[in-house]
Amino acid sequence: MSLQQKIDRITDILRRDDGISGAMHYTEQTSWVLFLKFLDDYESEKEDEAVLSGKDYQPVLDEEHRWSNWACPKNAEGKLDINKVRTGDDLTEYVNNELFPYLKSFANAAVTDQILNPSPIKLVPSSSI
Repeated sequence: MSLQQKIDRITDILRRDDGISGAMHYTEQTSWVLFLKFLDDYESEKEDEAVLSGKDYQPVLDEEHRWSNWACPKNAEGKLDINKVRTGDDLTEYVNNELFPYLKSFANAAVTDQILNPSPIKLVPSSSI
């Protein structure tokens, strides 16, 4: 499934939700989902780079609030742990009452600098694509 198909699927699901009032609302929700997933992937990449270079890396988000732990937790075999995954009201409650307040706390935290001033993105020349 392509990224566009995944975004379309998310949009279709959000559009049917009673709490979503229109395109601007589900666009905002989709943006949050993509940002949180991207941040988790970024953190994982930085942790891997640190291990390979023998350096320490302090993740921006604590382990509990990383995408990989609340949106798609894995079991010992590396597969989705259906006993830990949050869905429905549990997911909504977690996001509204724990995740968003946690993210909001960064407004006055020193860690904000890591988010606002990330390492430069490595661009791939279009000729190599």
